[in-house]
Amino acid sequence: MRWAQFPPSWVEGTGYFARGQAREFAEDMVFHLPLCLRLPGQWGIGLSDTVRVTDGGAVPLTDNDWRLNELTG
Repeated sequence: MRWAQFPPSWVEGTGYFARGQAREFAEDMVFHLPLCLRLPGQWGIGLSDTVRVTDGGAVPLTDNDWRLNELTG
């Protein structure tokens, strides 16, 4: 069973990206890359992409144009 959670508890012990890490990327690894901006109790916004590692580099699995669109009422 998979759980929908919010950071920092959603990581399933798989690791993280940081300088000095020894683990190498391997073909068919999949990464979810979230970006969230929040002001607790006031507002929040989140965007994310999912990518798959291939022998030619990363391939996006999501179709996110990373644009903020203004909503008009």
